[in-house]
Amino acid sequence: MNTIKNNQAEPQGKIPVLLFEDSISAQSDLKQTLSQLDYQILEQINEADNLSARRQQIDADILIIKIPFPTPKILEQLNTIKQLAPLPVIIIAEQDNASSIQESLKAGVSAYVLNEIKPRRLKSIITAACENFKERHSPQSELEQTKTQLKNRKLLERAKRFIMQQKKISEQEALNMLTKMAMNNGHSLARAATNVVEVCQLLKQHHI
Repeated sequence: MNTIKNNQAEPQGKIPVLLFEDSISAQSDLKQTLSQLDYQILEQINEADNLSARRQQIDADILIIKIPFPTPKILEQLNTIKQLAPLPVIIIAEQDNASSIQESLKAGVSAYVLNEIKPRRLKSIITAACENFKERHSPQSELEQTKTQLKNRKLLERAKRFIMQQKKISEQEALNMLTKMAMNNGHSLARAATNVVEVCQLLKQHHI
């Protein structure tokens, strides 16, 4: 995965952001604009494959994605983030259609906006997205969310190990397989992982 890290010392108090821009969008001045608005870019990513893995490794408050449109790969990664390490997600896209917006919202996106945004409006959009995220997650307490995420991660790890052993594939390939299983069946990633773990337990009981 090709990443560009911001190694400069940042002033205290800046809001930590994980930024994704593909190679087409990476020429924008979004990074500079965010820095001027007191957001700290913890890492800039421009390949989608390991976006969910980097999110779990990086303690960011917000994920901002600038792309022409949300691809199936991006939506897969966002669904994984939604299940394992949710946070406010803002998509800045060049194209909009009902299907793209609907699928993005299902994947946990808090705000979907078009094209270049003036700095003053960008800050308002980020604030609104964060409030929207808090409201959507308010029915559960932080403790309940933490317990659920931990349980889901353990299930996911068990399911990945089983698939890796059975299919002789890498961890990332196993995760991609689970994500596709979930999307194809209209299940959450946790539900797909649970199904795989249940199959694994059944096979062990019958010594298959």
